[in-house]
Amino acid sequence: MSDEVLALVTCPQEASDQIAEELINSQLVACVNIIPQIKSVYKWEGKLAKEQEALLIIKTNLRVWSQLESKIRSVHS
Repeated sequence: MSDEVLALVTCPQEASDQIAEELINSQLVACVNIIPQIKSVYKWEGKLAKEQEALLIIKTNLRVWSQLESKIRSVHS
């Protein structure tokens, strides 16, 4: 069984390159693909929100999942 996993994270378009670079430099991920200009629709503080964002497809390993989660929280607004 493989321990390789994908994480999907949305972020502001203008922050996507910086977040991807920080994740790569942390050596917690093998690769980050950036898909620009996706539209996210969600509830925020009880109201419907729509945003243009980027989608990060993050290739990593299950063994570093908790470290990766902490790193994403520290670099993502």
